[in-house]
Amino acid sequence: MSRILLVDDEEELLDIALRFLKREEPPFKLFTAILAQEALQKLEEKQFDVVVSDYQMPEMDGLKLLKKLRDEGNLIPFIMFTGRGREEVAMRALNLGADYYLMKDAGSRSLYGELAHIIRKLLRQVQAEEALKESEKKYRNLTEQSLQSITIFQDGGVVYANPAAEQLTGYTIEEIRAISPKELIHPDDRKLVAGRLQDRLTGRSVPPSYECRMLHKDGGIR
Repeated sequence: MSRILLVDDEEELLDIALRFLKREEPPFKLFTAILAQEALQKLEEKQFDVVVSDYQMPEMDGLKLLKKLRDEGNLIPFIMFTGRGREEVAMRALNLGADYYLMKDAGSRSLYGELAHIIRKLLRQVQAEEALKESEKKYRNLTEQSLQSITIFQDGGVVYANPAAEQLTGYTIEEIRAISPKELIHPDDRKLVAGRLQDRLTGRSVPPSYECRMLHKDGGIR
């Protein structure tokens, strides 16, 4: 169940938010904080998925709360509530790293319906990002452990080389990334490789694989 932290110094508004958001299906797990300092403490104690914060609060307003979180490297999705005529606050919030803002002058039912929609949208984005990171992690683990040399070229340079590439070339991964890719290819085969790459870029039919000679750091050929 997604954990949502609502921050507002007006308890009546917190009660309204709770009443409307509790009707959502699937349900949210809702927590509240009266002041920004209390919100910071709860964020240290528990894991939350989204923060929904009022702007105008005593001692520390919503912008300062947002700035403190971002300065500390906390990238939790953040929705800013702003009052009527607070468009400049909304812009400042977005510049500080807020994900969304909502104007409080909407009617309660439509306001909290929109809030619930935005929360779910942010949750889906976070889930998609986490799934992508997990996929990239699995892919990296697979390539790192592969006995086959894997080297990725992009924009004229090497952007990735796995440990097996070190054994094939004799260069460290850092050295492979620093040199020109053509230096890894035997001079007599560079025209062949360049031609294959050009054919692929222009959409011509290219064999799924082909052989070329690689130069080892010690001058040998692989």
